[in-house]
Amino acid sequence: MRMRIGLFLSIYAQTTGGGYKNTMVYIRGGGELIKHPVQYGAALRQFPWVWHWKNGRWIRFVTYTIILVQPALFMITKAVNSPENWEFWTQKREARKHNYFAKPKLDDDGSHHH
Repeated sequence: MRMRIGLFLSIYAQTTGGGYKNTMVYIRGGGELIKHPVQYGAALRQFPWVWHWKNGRWIRFVTYTIILVQPALFMITKAVNSPENWEFWTQKREARKHNYFAKPKLDDDGSHHH
């Protein structure tokens, strides 16, 4: 059924002198784009990117912000995941480990407070 409609529309476009091609987006195989695409790729392909880039600030600002902030995020990630930082936090976590159910360790003077 789909092939028949596409074939019909492509023949219709050729026989009407191109009026069909001028009034709607012409795609390979004939036919028209769906008004509400189901697939995510089809929705991205039909989105009016150029119009939004020219007429909307949001898409430009988000694009420029991502480009400008990316080096700072890379430097933060590199610093946080450095071996020195891992060692520092490993030692810090080891110091926090405490078993609340174990007997208290007594110091030399007989007290268990640190």
